[in-house]
Amino acid sequence: MKKVFIVTFLFLLSELISGQTYNDIERISAYINQPLSKFEKEQNMKPTDGAMKKFGLTTCVYNYQNFIVMMSEIEENGVIGDISFMPKRDINNSEKWYSICRQMDNNPEYIFEGSLIGSENREIHEEQLKFNSLIEKLRKFNDVSDFIYYVKYKKNSLHYQLSIVKEKMLIRVKTNPD
Repeated sequence: MKKVFIVTFLFLLSELISGQTYNDIERISAYINQPLSKFEKEQNMKPTDGAMKKFGLTTCVYNYQNFIVMMSEIEENGVIGDISFMPKRDINNSEKWYSICRQMDNNPEYIFEGSLIGSENREIHEEQLKFNSLIEKLRKFNDVSDFIYYVKYKKNSLHYQLSIVKEKMLIRVKTNPD
């Protein structure tokens, strides 16, 4: 009985965290095309290590409870043009990725733009699979630790890419597609 409770609790906790992450992605992504200063003021956030500059473009890193957010200019104007989300812990990234992608895929505001699955060790490389087809392929393998896979969505003028590269998760939101 105790084991059932623990497993149920851990499952609910992972669902809460992934739901929280999805909502955070939605909320924070709304700051694209807004000044960095507006984000910092409204969210009461300061960059972890101050602002960094590379060839005139500013990048700031912010610490959240479950993830790190990196915001960058794409022009020298103080406006956010690119946001990256990286989990702080690499525990169960594939499940977090799946949950966030599933929520986006089920939301008609998100338009599916493409996908990729690849593994050098297994000589697999496929692109443009629909989300459900990509998941079916991934489920056929017991171990996907050497895989690279991603999905892309568009919502309004924003492009989202949710990636897993050898068990590391990265979510990018930007104004222009790759």
